[in-house]
Amino acid sequence: MLVFTERNLREIPIGTDAVQAFMNSLESRDEINCLSVSEYLIARQSLAHQQQEELDQVVSAKLRRGVASCQQHQSTWHGNKAVQITRNWLATFADSSQVPHKISLIAAQGTESN
Repeated sequence: MLVFTERNLREIPIGTDAVQAFMNSLESRDEINCLSVSEYLIARQSLAHQQQEELDQVVSAKLRRGVASCQQHQSTWHGNKAVQITRNWLATFADSSQVPHKISLIAAQGTESN
């Protein structure tokens, strides 16, 4: 799809190409909580089973990084605040009834207080 933005004609991926670009972007980002539940569900809803599995793998990796960061934080105010933010983010995945069970289970590991 071609879109004219900022005085330039740009090609915007749509459909499965857009989701593939989205997954590539997620994998390359350093931030752990760079994906919301709603973004994940929107991306997942129109995919074939194979691409859903690929997206689930990318999201699972982000969630596992979040779980690990909750377990390895420093006992400082900033460290505790970062853990709370990450736990809240993980809880959105763990508590959503629309998220696949295997994804919820991974997220739930990080919502438990140590």
